[in-house]
Amino acid sequence: MAKFASLDKVDSAFGIQIAEINANEPKETRKVAWFVQAQQRQQALTGLQSLCKQRNEENTETFSADSFCRLFSQDNVLHLLFRLFDHHSRGKLVHSDFIGDLKEKLRPKTDFIDLLDTLWYIFVKEDDIDFEIFCRIFKSKGVLGKLFALIDTDKAGAGQVSVNQVMAVITEYTSERRNLHILYPGRAEELFRSTVTNGNREMSFEDFKKLIPSKNKFFAERIFRIFNKDGSKNLSIAEFREGLEQFCGQSEEDKVRCLFQIYDENGDGLIKLCELKSVLKACIEENGMKFSEKQVEELAEALYDDARDRSDTSRHSTRNGLTYDELKAQMSKHPGLLENLSISLDRFLLPSPEKKTQRQPIFKPMVSYVKNNVPFVIFVLAYAIVNLGLFISRAIQYKDSNMFYILARSCGQTLNFNCAFILVLMLRRGITLLRNIGCGSFLPVDQHVYLHKVCGGVVVVLSALHILMHIINFPLNIAGELVSPVTNTSHSAAEWLFTMRPGLFGLYPGLANITGWALVVILAIMVICSLPSVRNSGYFEVFYWTHLLYIPFWILLILHGPNFWYWFIGTGLCFALFKASRRIKLSSSNRGCTDINSAMLLPSRVTHLVIRKPENFYFHPGDYVYLKVPAITSTEWHPFTISSAPELPDFIWLHIRCAGGWTNKLYEYFEQEQSKQLLRTNNVKNDNKKEPKAISAIEPTSVENDIRSKYKSHCIAMPSGMPMHQQPCTENVSLPIQIFKNSPLNPRKMKLTPRASHAPETVAKDSVEIIQSHQPPMREERHIFHSLEVAIDGPYGAPSSHIFRAEHAVLIAAGIGVTPFASILQSIMHRYYAIRQSCPNCNHSWASQMPDSIMNLKKVDFFWINRDQRSFEWFVDMLSQLEMEQTDVGGVLDRFLDLHMYITSALKKTDMKAVGLQMAFDLLYAKDKRDLVTGLKTRTNAGRPNWDKVFQKLVDEDKGKVTVFYCGPPQLAKELRKKCNEFGFDFRKEIF
Repeated sequence: MAKFASLDKVDSAFGIQIAEINANEPKETRKVAWFVQAQQRQQALTGLQSLCKQRNEENTETFSADSFCRLFSQDNVLHLLFRLFDHHSRGKLVHSDFIGDLKEKLRPKTDFIDLLDTLWYIFVKEDDIDFEIFCRIFKSKGVLGKLFALIDTDKAGAGQVSVNQVMAVITEYTSERRNLHILYPGRAEELFRSTVTNGNREMSFEDFKKLIPSKNKFFAERIFRIFNKDGSKNLSIAEFREGLEQFCGQSEEDKVRCLFQIYDENGDGLIKLCELKSVLKACIEENGMKFSEKQVEELAEALYDDARDRSDTSRHSTRNGLTYDELKAQMSKHPGLLENLSISLDRFLLPSPEKKTQRQPIFKPMVSYVKNNVPFVIFVLAYAIVNLGLFISRAIQYKDSNMFYILARSCGQTLNFNCAFILVLMLRRGITLLRNIGCGSFLPVDQHVYLHKVCGGVVVVLSALHILMHIINFPLNIAGELVSPVTNTSHSAAEWLFTMRPGLFGLYPGLANITGWALVVILAIMVICSLPSVRNSGYFEVFYWTHLLYIPFWILLILHGPNFWYWFIGTGLCFALFKASRRIKLSSSNRGCTDINSAMLLPSRVTHLVIRKPENFYFHPGDYVYLKVPAITSTEWHPFTISSAPELPDFIWLHIRCAGGWTNKLYEYFEQEQSKQLLRTNNVKNDNKKEPKAISAIEPTSVENDIRSKYKSHCIAMPSGMPMHQQPCTENVSLPIQIFKNSPLNPRKMKLTPRASHAPETVAKDSVEIIQSHQPPMREERHIFHSLEVAIDGPYGAPSSHIFRAEHAVLIAAGIGVTPFASILQSIMHRYYAIRQSCPNCNHSWASQMPDSIMNLKKVDFFWINRDQRSFEWFVDMLSQLEMEQTDVGGVLDRFLDLHMYITSALKKTDMKAVGLQMAFDLLYAKDKRDLVTGLKTRTNAGRPNWDKVFQKLVDEDKGKVTVFYCGPPQLAKELRKKCNEFGFDFRKEIF
C-alpha cells in the first residue's frame, strides 16, 4: 500500500479543491467547476488504470476473479472508484441517482444492482452515503464477485478479464448520462463498429481521424485527447460513447465547453496566448488561407485582448490566460453564434431530420420564367413552328408514298432549314451588330450559343431519323422493284445505298447516297468532339479543329440535297462576306496585328497580358476578342474577354487562365521568359558588385529600353494610413505608359501595372496612387518585358454590354469570370471622372449628377466568388482603387457601387474550426477598417452566398429593375437563373 501513498495524497488534495469550489464559491466558480470535474474524472481513470497495471500479484495482462477482488478491495482503489461515481464532487452519493443510473445502464442484468440496493438500505436506509459507507458496501461479500461477472462477458475466457475490459466497463458505468436524450440510440456503438478496422475492440487515432473532416490533424488530435479519458493510445467504446455525448450537447454551455477544451491544449483551465496562436494556425490551414507569422500574431493578440478586456481587469494579474467565462462572454456578444455553432461530429451523432417534401408549384415558376425571358420564349416558339410547318408541308407533298419515304423526305426538308440556320446563330459580327443597335430587347442575341447547340441537337435527331427511314425504305420498297430511268434496270439495296450506279438523287444524279455516308461520318465526329466532356476537359483544340469540318460538311450537303443551296445561299453569302471582311481587315495595313508589351504570371496559373491596342480598335465594356499567338501556334484562334476599360488608351488587357493545351503552352512560354529575365537581372547585379551604379529593380533589355524610351515612369505610393503589416514585402515594378495629352480624360500622369487598376486619376493631382495588394505576396511577381507578335480578331459583343441599360445591375463573377466585370467597373469610373468638376482654389472635386453615358444605371452590386485566397490578387488593386475613389469623392457616387467578396475554401463563422479565426478577422477589421484576406475595405465573407437572403436584400433596396449578369461555371448559372425567376429579376449569362 505504501507505493500508492503519493497518488492518494494527490487524490485527497484534488478532492479538497473540488469541495472548496463547491462550498465557498457557489455562484461564480461553480460555473467552471465542470472543467475541474472533467480533469478529476480523467485523473481518476488514469490513476485507476495505472494501479491495475502496476499490481505485483501477477505478471500477466489479465485478472482472475481473486486478483480482481483483492485489488478492488483496497481503499485507494475504491477511493478512485468513488470519485468516478461522484459526478458533482459533493463527497456523497445520492441513492436515487446512483441506483437509477446503474439500472438504466445494466438493464436487464439486475443481480448486481439488487445487491447494492439491499446493502445500501441495510447500512443507511435511503440516505446519502459517503466514502466510508461506499467502502463498506463494496467490501461486502459477493459485491466485487458480481462486478467481475459483469466484466467477464466472454464465458469462454476461463474466468480471465483484461485491464482494457475492466477500464471499459468502469468508464461506461461511471459516466454521467446527462445527454442521453440527445444521442441517437445505438448510434455510438454502430459508428464505433463501422470505424474500427480489423475487428478491433478499441479505436486507434488513425481510425478516429476518419470521423473528423479536416485538412490537418490538429483538431482530430485535440478531440481524441478529450475522448481518451485514461490516457491510453486507443479509445474504448465506453470512452467513445461518453465523448460523443459530450460533443453532442446542443446547449450553449455544452458548445463553449467543447470549444474551450479544444483551445486549452495543456488542460490547465486557461487558454494562453501561445495556445490561441497554434489554434489559429490550424484554423488558417483548415480554411485554405496563408498569412505571415506577424499577421497570425496580430490575429491571436486581437482575439486574446478582446476577451480580456471584457472581463474583470482586477483579476488579470492572477491569471495568465483566458478562462471559460471570458471565452463564453466573448462569443455571447455575437448574436446567434452560440445558437448556430456546429461541432464537426454533429453529422454523425444526431438523428437525421425527416425531410418534409413540399410539393413545388409548377405553374408559378413557369409563368415567372416566361415573363423574364419573353424574347427567348417567343424565338423558340417561332423556331418550333417553322420546323413543324416544314415537316408537315413536306409530308403532305408526299402523302401518296409509303410512310418511310414520307418521314425521310419530311426530315430532309427540316434539315435543309436547320443546316443553314445553324450558321446564322454563329455569325459573330452580325450578332454583335444586332446587339449594338438594340435588337437584344426583342431578339435572344445573348443566347445565340445555346440556340446553336439546340439547333445542332435538332440536326442530329433529324439526321438519324432521315438515315434510318432510308435504310428501311430502300430494301423494303425500292430494291428490285424501282427501275432506274438512267440505267433502265432495277438495282439491289446495296447498290442503292452504297454506289452511284442507279444514277438518281442528289444535285448531281447518283451523289446523294455516297455523300450521305460521308456526311454521317463528319457529323458524328463533330458531335462527339463537341461534347462538354471533350470541350471543357483541356481538349479545346480537338473541338476547335474538328469543328472546322463544317466547310466540307456544307459542300457535301449541297451535293447531297438538290434543293439545299436555295436555303444556304443567303446564309452562305453573309458568311462569305463576313469572312472576306475579316481577312481584308487583318491583312490590310496589318490591322489586327499587334504585340504584347508585357506579361505577368498570377496565382492559379493565370497569365495577364498587356497588349498594344491595334489601330482603329474600338470596343465596349465586356466585349471579347479572338487571340492568335504565332509563337504558340500559327493557326489557332482563342476567345478571351477584354479585362481593361475602353477608356484606357493604347493598351488592352487579357487575363487568361490555364484550362487546356494552348493556354498551358502560353503560360509555360512566359515562365521561360521570366526565368531568362531573372537570369539577366542576376547577371547585371553581379556585374554591379564590381562597378556600383544605380539600376532599376529589373534591368531593361533592348526591347524594354525601346518601350521605356517612349514612356515615363512613376513610382507607386502606398497610402499613408495603411498599417505597416499590410504593405507589400516585395519590390514592385511598374510598366509605365505614355502621357496622353489629347485623351478625353486628359490625365496628367498615368501608370499601368498589370495587377493594378487603371482607374482615372484625380485631375487636380499630379499623379495617381494605386493601392497594391495588402496581402503580402506568396512569391515575388515580376513583369515580363517581352515583345511578342500576336493577332487580334474582334471585338465581339457579349451579354454584359447590356449593363448600362439596366437600372440596378448585379454583377456575379466566379473565379476568372471576373474579367468582363473588371472592364465594366473601370469603365464606370472613367465615365464618372469625365463629368467630375473641381474647385480651382481648394482642389475639391465633385459631381452633381451621374454621367449620361451610364444611362439608366442607378446602383451596381458586384459579387466575386473565389475558391482560394490568392485568386483575389488578380484584380484586388483595381477594386481597392474603386473603393478609395468612391469613399473620397462621395456625392452621387456614394454607395453607387457595393462590393461583396466570398471565399469558398473558408468555413463559416458557425463552424468549430473557423469560429476563432472569423472572430479575429472581425476584430482586426473593426480596428483597421480593412479586410485582412484581400486588403479591401469590404469584409470578405466565408463560404458561398445565401442567394435567397442576397436577392431579398436587393429587393428591399428598391433601386429599380434588377438585372443579374453572371460569368462563371454553368452549375451556378442554373441556380442563379432559378432564383432570378423566383424574384422576378432579369438574368444574363456570359459565355464561359
